[in-house]
Amino acid sequence: MYFFDLAVVIFPLSLYFGFLALAHRAAMPLSAQLDLGFLGLGLGGLVFLGPLHLFVPLSSLAVKGWTTWLMVLSLYWLLVVFIGSMWAKRMVVYGVAPQDARRLLAEAAKRFTPPADLVRDDIIFLCDSDGKSLGRVEMRTSSVGRCATLTLFAKNPTRQTVTQFQSVVTEVFQEAPKDTSRWAKIWFPLFLMGLAAEAWLFLFHRHEIFQALLFYIRG
Repeated sequence: MYFFDLAVVIFPLSLYFGFLALAHRAAMPLSAQLDLGFLGLGLGGLVFLGPLHLFVPLSSLAVKGWTTWLMVLSLYWLLVVFIGSMWAKRMVVYGVAPQDARRLLAEAAKRFTPPADLVRDDIIFLCDSDGKSLGRVEMRTSSVGRCATLTLFAKNPTRQTVTQFQSVVTEVFQEAPKDTSRWAKIWFPLFLMGLAAEAWLFLFHRHEIFQALLFYIRG
């Protein structure tokens, strides 16, 4: 099952690298829930071969077969959705350099009434169409992937407030310059390497892979 394990790990990771390569072609704001969903997909193979095996009794696998994995994978995605629900006031922006992100946010802050100021990485500028402040926005830059994380801090945030927050952030980064850092260039080669490795596995070891797949399906 060694080659099957490699195929299960490499394929979703390759898809995630492809998503990162696409996200870095231009500024792409995403809700934290959607970003976590893509990450959960990319790590799905590692989770499948690691922690999920601890929750799969062999007796249940022998009796119910593939439906056992369906229940366990559903539990995994419920956990991903639960964690994502705690990040409802957060957005992730790919494809824009950190210095450009701060500059764009500072320029956007001046367009509101009253204008807001950029204080370190904290920005108090988000307002609705009536000029009413939505709350304070904190910007942080991830060391992996060079993505900017924006979090809304409001006294009494509602679903409407979060929606307005997301619409304002999307508008701010519509015309952001493309990120040309090394992080923006590394994801596409990793994506191609992952696809090449997956093709090699299926070309030379497809018999072992299909045997292992039948074992997991039938029990």
